[in-house]
Amino acid sequence: MPETFEYREIVLELFYTLQRYLASKPASAEDRELVMRLEPLYQQERDRTLQQGAEQKQKQIALNMLRLGLDINTIANSTELPLDRVLELQQQLENENSEG
Repeated sequence: MPETFEYREIVLELFYTLQRYLASKPASAEDRELVMRLEPLYQQERDRTLQQGAEQKQKQIALNMLRLGLDINTIANSTELPLDRVLELQQQLENENSEG
């Protein structure tokens, strides 16, 4: 299933629900095979979602540190974001400040 598929998250959530349901009762060999085949896809999506959440948190922390006026090298080291990403965030913040 491509990552650009509009209903990807819904399909994966339905799969997770099915997986929990099948785990709670005796399943046929066919059901077990289906779950085994779909499990890696679900796990991959779950890992991607967790990674995105962690990156979003790092970005928010970096923005807060920039607002406090901390040094960009300190921010990059503290958040483990690449220096160029911290510079992008700094520019974004400056743009927001000049517009508002």
